Amino acid sequence: MTSNLTIGWQNAPAQPEFELPDAAGNHMALLTWSPPTRPTDAGVPAALARCLAATMCSAYRVTFFSHAADGAGVAWEAKPRLWAQVQKRWLKRWPLVCTQDPAIAETAFDEGWDTRGQTIFLTSPHEAPPTILAPRLQGDDLAALQALGAGQVQALVLPGVDGDCAGLYTSTQATLSTLMNAISTECQRQGIRTLQGAKSQEP
Repeated sequence: MTSNLTIGWQNAPAQPEFELPDAAGNHMALLTWSPPTRPTDAGVPAALARCLAATMCSAYRVTFFSHAADGAGVAWEAKPRLWAQVQKRWLKRWPLVCTQDPAIAETAFDEGWDTRGQTIFLTSPHEAPPTILAPRLQGDDLAALQALGAGQVQALVLPGVDGDCAGLYTSTQATLSTLMNAISTECQRQGIRTLQGAKSQEP
């Protein structure tokens, strides 16, 4: 049991110290955790990453930037347990994967998360992998929020300052509540305390 890990949900506009964008007409929940991964490390603790990946994959296709897509073409390609594509513009490359495999989705928190270079897109499992304009969206939280609800994207997960918190954004309050409840249930199943409406990074 991971009894030393606590997460806190705060369903409210983002505070400046977390360096997350406001919901911009959507709905947002702040996810914090305590203690951090290690005193000198940034990022999502492994137990929490497993919990989030399992929850996301249970109801959505999970799309994110990942070097697991290296070698793929510019269109989505079916591979074992995932789809992959590499978008290109001039000399730059943006590798993307789409999956419902929790073990693969968990790696999203290891690729650019602590440097704010990651965005996680959640889409319907009944539709094809989404059309993501990677050159415009990677590292641009406001552009990613504009994509939310405008097409296939039903929810976004964005890293906050140093990757030590996360913002969960949805286009409807019902979707946000469902996701929050599902994450809390999975965390409790895995032995992680949840504090609704609390900021667990504060003493």
